Amino acid sequence: MSLISHVNFTLKAAKRRHQEEEAAKLQSYEEQRRIEREKIAKELRELKEKQEFRRKHREEEEREFAERLRQEEQRRLKEEAERRAKHEAETRRRGEERRKRLERMGNVTALSGQNDGPNYIIPKSPGLKPPPLHPETKRKEANLQERAEAKQTFLNTIRNQKHDVSNATFVDLKQTILALHDQIVRSEAEKYDLEKRLEIHEYDLKELTERQKQVARHRALAQGLDPSEALNSKYPPKISVASKFDRQIDRRPFSEIRDIYENPAVARAPSLARGTARPPPEWGRKSNEELDMVRKNLEQPRYQEVVKIEDAKPPLTPIPLTLPAEWTNLTIQ
Repeated sequence: MSLISHVNFTLKAAKRRHQEEEAAKLQSYEEQRRIEREKIAKELRELKEKQEFRRKHREEEEREFAERLRQEEQRRLKEEAERRAKHEAETRRRGEERRKRLERMGNVTALSGQNDGPNYIIPKSPGLKPPPLHPETKRKEANLQERAEAKQTFLNTIRNQKHDVSNATFVDLKQTILALHDQIVRSEAEKYDLEKRLEIHEYDLKELTERQKQVARHRALAQGLDPSEALNSKYPPKISVASKFDRQIDRRPFSEIRDIYENPAVARAPSLARGTARPPPEWGRKSNEELDMVRKNLEQPRYQEVVKIEDAKPPLTPIPLTLPAEWTNLTIQ
């Protein structure tokens, strides 16, 4: 009895120990999960803070960039107005000088503008000169050249920019380093945004191309065309409106065609066997004993008059059977 109680006590102790171990494992697992959740929540919070800081920083940069563009546009418009005013003043000055010179020379005809001759000169050289450019084209080319020169000047300024750090203090170096770091971070962020935008655009283009292919395929199938030909070609597929056997080329010579139209073929009248008599029973029959027996059994007995009716006449006057001449050579089987 004591052995049984000892065994029961041992089993209960083992079971209690196992339960305590499982509870400790579960508590340790829950503690690890809690730590991981806190870590993930902290990372998400830091990421959201970085995103918010980056968004605000980007909005500030966009506002500064828009303001800089506005100032640049105002400066460009002002320079354009000054250039135009200068050009108009120069044109007026030249016109005034020309008018005064013509007045001094006494050329009234040229002054009034009533010259009957042409107002241009044709060059005598064999080589042709290019036609003069339109003023608008000249202005656009000048603007493009100015922009290219400004861009090159800006790049050269950046390349040749040197920072003298020999007399710089610790605060100045720190500010310079922070400015460079901000510029690098901003450049990397813009690069990342542009790469993501490019990926989205490429995906959209692929999707639109696939949709266009599907639409072209369904349209080709609906019209009874070859889908592969409709998809691979940049031109619309050929639609057959008529069969190639409906329009055949006449390969006969002209003389034969003319002879056909001048001497058309006259259809020959059909040959007919005339008469009211019954054709011979041998027509279309073959001599065979079995067929004769079958005909005898199938044929109905003809009605024979026992007493002939007097003055009985047929409804029509029988006409003897007359066969055409070309039928005489035919063999009746």
